[in-house]
Amino acid sequence: MTRQDANGPLDDMSLAAVAIDGVAIDDVALGHVRVVRPSGEVPPNHDALDASDGAAALERAVFALEEAAMRAGRVSAAVRVERPETLAASLERSALGSHSVAARTTYLAWFTALLNARPRPRLPAGPLDPEPGAGWPRSLDIARVTGAASRAKLRFSQGLLREIFAIPLPNEGRVPPPHVTIDHLPLGIRRTRARQPARAQWAPLLVDVDPAVIELLAANPRLIEADAVRLAANPLTHPWSLWAMLLAPRWQTNADVLTAVASNPRCPPWLLLAVAPLVSPQPLADALRRRRGLTADQLEAVTDLHRGQLRTVVVSRVAELRRRETPMILEIDTPTEDVGTALADAWREALAVVGDGVDADAAFAGEGTLGEVVDDDNDDDNDDDNDPTFDEG
Repeated sequence: MTRQDANGPLDDMSLAAVAIDGVAIDDVALGHVRVVRPSGEVPPNHDALDASDGAAALERAVFALEEAAMRAGRVSAAVRVERPETLAASLERSALGSHSVAARTTYLAWFTALLNARPRPRLPAGPLDPEPGAGWPRSLDIARVTGAASRAKLRFSQGLLREIFAIPLPNEGRVPPPHVTIDHLPLGIRRTRARQPARAQWAPLLVDVDPAVIELLAANPRLIEADAVRLAANPLTHPWSLWAMLLAPRWQTNADVLTAVASNPRCPPWLLLAVAPLVSPQPLADALRRRRGLTADQLEAVTDLHRGQLRTVVVSRVAELRRRETPMILEIDTPTEDVGTALADAWREALAVVGDGVDADAAFAGEGTLGEVVDDDNDDDNDDDNDPTFDEG
């Protein structure tokens, strides 16, 4: 027995199923077979399935290579030719699965490619290379991957890519003066010594904070792990110096150096996100607890890393930041309510959130204002009032 439809005769034996009441036939015909599913059932997301399959295939291809440079090159080549959805899924998959050897190896390749693809800074003197190598991913390709990660709601990938390729702040290029023990050495001399094989030549530079010097020190084959950790842990260093440190391939896989970078208060947010999948959960959680200046969105990007072991720390910090970001609205129920009392209560709530150590009760005692209480406790203000320099006339 045959049946006639828009595509021609269909044999009953070739039908995948029979459409009856409550069952809808899909619009897509596969040869002479139609796919049928219950009404209201969501069809599979073939794009997501294809991206997942492509990400798994890329992971296998990268893991099969022996050299780290070849793996990074494989990822860079994929960024230029693969679908953005596949690349975003690969980055997310490798970061979230970094506890496995294959995924961690793939993420390290991504890590190397992204560090080198980020546009290099132009410093006042002795800059890092102003442009990345020709083989690294281009910003336009990264923008496509960022868009795909955003559409797929891949929390870590979109957070990392948005941060790592964000426009630098105007004051980021300002390099602090050199340490007092080396301030007599011009930058050119320090860079020359950083390349020397003799330790006596470059050891005094371990207190340097200039990225143009740190990049050369990190690449010096005579630099040992203890020296690298010292450079990465320097709390006075320039943020770009930590980036310059990790441009040297051998320190990208060193657990102590990566932990020192993540724990450094000068580590820029984008670099903290980038090293997060490579740092052990406990040191990373400690760094996140102590770190100030991160936004709620930046913290949420690491929520799912390390099998969710950071979730408790991240959720508490994010809740605190969201609470601070929420504007306070003072509501007075009736016109007869004491406005002064309402304002005092509102200030107490604000001070409890900010936690700046101001005694709210003292601030509102008597007829004084908060500004008056602070001024009365400020010896510098009192000294200024008694300074004859400020006398009129």
